[in-house]
Amino acid sequence: MVLGYNGDGELGNGGTQNRNVPVQIGGKDWVTADLGSDHACGIDRNGSLWCWGANWAGQFGNGTTTDSLVPVQGAGDSWLDVRASYAYTCGLRSDRTLWCWGANWYGQLGDGTTQDNASPVKVLGDEWRVFELGADHSCGIHPDGSLWCWGGNWTGQLGMAPR
Repeated sequence: MVLGYNGDGELGNGGTQNRNVPVQIGGKDWVTADLGSDHACGIDRNGSLWCWGANWAGQFGNGTTTDSLVPVQGAGDSWLDVRASYAYTCGLRSDRTLWCWGANWYGQLGDGTTQDNASPVKVLGDEWRVFELGADHSCGIHPDGSLWCWGGNWTGQLGMAPR
């Protein structure tokens, strides 16, 4: 159940009316969900990815930039975890590969480019244990315990001196 601001349909209940009481996001057996600033994504019991709200940068990962007031299927299945940020999203697949999609202004998708992508692109590196997203940067931990970060670094958020 979710509540609050709903101007872009980020509550996923089919409308844009703000809610001060929880509303149920129907039809799925959800195992995890995460909230961006104007979109949200979740994974159902079958490992399918679903997103709703604003999609102007392709943050649903379904190859489109079409907004939705209800959950729409994103990039396939076999997902274990998902994180939503300002205008991009990342997900961990069952093979432990990390994929990101949406806005990529500062390289936050981790594919070595700064090109936006409405479909998932694989983050460089073979396997990831956990990951988190900031507004314009991302970090992940490899199975060996090493921490890696990429994207915007104007205040040192990547753990190195800003450029």
